[in-house]
Amino acid sequence: MSRDYQVFLANFIKIIFLKRRPILRLVQSTLLQLVSRWVVQQLSPRVLVLEDDEQVRSVVTETLSGNGMRVDTAGDGLTALEKIDAGDFDLIVADVRLPGGLDGLDTVRCARAHHPGLRSLFISGKVMPTLEDPESDAFVVKPFHCKELLGCVWELLLRKVPQQHRRDTRRMAERAVAVAKVECLRRKRSL
Repeated sequence: MSRDYQVFLANFIKIIFLKRRPILRLVQSTLLQLVSRWVVQQLSPRVLVLEDDEQVRSVVTETLSGNGMRVDTAGDGLTALEKIDAGDFDLIVADVRLPGGLDGLDTVRCARAHHPGLRSLFISGKVMPTLEDPESDAFVVKPFHCKELLGCVWELLLRKVPQQHRRDTRRMAERAVAVAKVECLRRKRSL
C-alpha cells in the first residue's frame, strides 16, 4: 500500500469517527467491518487443528476459518507432523490426549525441533493445563466458548516471544526425545 493511500485512509477514518451524525453511523460500522476484514486478510494466519474428536475438530475449524484464518486439520500426531513439515503454520491447536502413541505435547515438541517459532494452543477436557513452552503456548479447557478459543488464538499469534528463549537446552533435549519417538512410530507404521 502506498504512503499517500495510507495517509488518505487515516484522514478518512479520522473524519468519519470524529463526526457523530446519525447518517455516518452506518458508514462507521461498514468501514470498521471492511478494515477488520482487510487486516485479517493481510495477516491470514495458517493454523493446524490437531484433534481426534471429529465434532470438536469441526467446531474449531469452522470458528477459525470463519474468522479469516487458513485452517488445516489432522486426527493424529503423525499426520499433523507430516502436514507441519509440508506447510508453513503459525499455530497448532492441539488436543493433549490423542490416539496412536503420540500425544499433543509430544507432537508439538517434535514439530518445534524443526520449527521453533510454532505457537501452540493446547485443549483438553481431562488433563490439567499443559504447556511445552510457557512463552509460546496457551491452554483452554474443554468445553470452551468459541469466542474464548478465538481470543486465545489471536493472543498467541500476536504475542512476542524472545529469540534466546527458543534455544533453551532442556527444551531442545525434550524435543530431541520427541523426534526419536516419532521416528520409532513411523517405522512401526511402515511395517
